[in-house]
Amino acid sequence: MKLFWMTLPAMLAVAACGDKDNDTADTAAESEADADADADADADADADADVMTDSPGCENTGVQCISYAGSAWAGQESVQCSAQSDYSVSEGGPAWTYVAAGCPAGATSQCDGMLATDEEGNEVPATDIIMYYYPAISAAQASENCAAQGGNFSEI
Repeated sequence: MKLFWMTLPAMLAVAACGDKDNDTADTAAESEADADADADADADADADADVMTDSPGCENTGVQCISYAGSAWAGQESVQCSAQSDYSVSEGGPAWTYVAAGCPAGATSQCDGMLATDEEGNEVPATDIIMYYYPAISAAQASENCAAQGGNFSEI
């Protein structure tokens, strides 16, 4: 699969509150386990706040980031990002960087509804991509880039 992008400068807390008089199973061990689970949930929430999505991505630092959201990308994200970077550099653009943890937080807009295409230009199922745009690119430029890629633009 090859996807070439033109570089132009995105806990449900369920409280089970019962009658406290009927709650006889609350032990010190369970309280400690609850505290550990709460700490893990807080750490997960903090980690999620640092990325736009958990899907691996390919970043043009400060400008845009491609999030490989579709299931067909599994295990191919790094290779695809490397190809994206090589293409960008060959066209005089910047190098791109693979971000396994996902595209960084701070995007101001996004472009979704896109699928990768094969060499014949046919869309490839389950290759969903979300392009995140950061403050270095104006909303007008991001919208224009998104439209050129056939996606759906929205500000975040």
